[in-house]
Amino acid sequence: MLKLVWKIIDEKLIMPFRESHAPVTDIGIGTVVGLIWALTPLVGIQMYLVFMTWVIAKLFRINFTLPIAIALVWITNPLTMAFLYYGFFETGRYALEFGNFMVIPPITMERIDELITAAGEKSLWDGLVYWFYAFLRDFGIPSLVGGFIWGVISSFFGYPLTIRMVNKHRTRLAEKEGLTLAEWEAKHVKRLNEPVTELPVYAGSREEPEL
Repeated sequence: MLKLVWKIIDEKLIMPFRESHAPVTDIGIGTVVGLIWALTPLVGIQMYLVFMTWVIAKLFRINFTLPIAIALVWITNPLTMAFLYYGFFETGRYALEFGNFMVIPPITMERIDELITAAGEKSLWDGLVYWFYAFLRDFGIPSLVGGFIWGVISSFFGYPLTIRMVNKHRTRLAEKEGLTLAEWEAKHVKRLNEPVTELPVYAGSREEPEL
């Protein structure tokens, strides 16, 4: 079971970093974008938001590695959603109360029963509208605020950590080829719009089938 979990983590989160031949700064910015969108309660549209960010960044000539940003969206998944969403909610609730913006009641069964009862006393349409606004006010807003806070904090530490770990990995690859890190990057790192002239080292070689 643990091997399966690690295999999934490696394929979804680690491999894109390990196999990327993009400039290290592009990977670092990709980490920032990916973490900010991953740590928001917007599961289902996070990848689209990452792609939209990539398109807008291109308009301003800002480059980041799209596969890295998309890979980090997998942080928010069905196994982690409950834990992360609760953390977002509590962080946002305390932040809003600390700043005297809103007083958000904690989510309890009593609070849920209260909302259901209030919605049930209204017509179907009015009840749905009441439930939507109550959910947005009591859960949506604090969760968005809390997710943004965690996204900024994670990105602040994620960028330098990414630069350090990618450089460390590339240094090992360079040593295997008898090169310095700068020489390895000059040989393998693919700049924007630069044509690919050879397979990256991790791709290995495949023998052509004999006819």
